[in-house]
Amino acid sequence: MFQLHEEVGGIPNFEFGTSKRVEKHDFKDWILRKKEEKRQL
Repeated sequence: MFQLHEEVGGIPNFEFGTSKRVEKHDFKDWILRKKEEKRQL
């Protein structure tokens, strides 16, 4: 399970019925942000 809340670093998502969904471009952007955060450490 992934973190659902963007404000604490989670992947942007939306509800579709009873499930959570992530758009492909949001997921790719999230990965790039996480990689950049690691580089800055």
